[in-house]
Amino acid sequence: MDYVTSYYSKLRALWAELDVMIPSPGCTCEDSTMYVEHLRSQRLMQFLMGLNQRFGHIRSSILSRKLVITVNEACAVAAQKESQRTLRVLDKTRDPLIFLVGRTQ
Repeated sequence: MDYVTSYYSKLRALWAELDVMIPSPGCTCEDSTMYVEHLRSQRLMQFLMGLNQRFGHIRSSILSRKLVITVNEACAVAAQKESQRTLRVLDKTRDPLIFLVGRTQ
């Protein structure tokens, strides 16, 4: 499992435990809605601030958006960037001679 997915899974487990201990208000009043929105933005910040330094550009990109995204969307963006970075590293580590061997046979 890659870093972002593992980190997000652990964070969600902690949030689930916290939700059991401190449940959100069950009403549909304005205060309850404001509480839930605050909780969502707080969790997005927790997720972003907990990412490794190598995800600093992703953090900045997400925070600079005008529309607030969900934690799930932020995780998807970070995981996608991590996968792209991993693929680039794998491409760089391949031995160029391997391709020549295939051609000469």
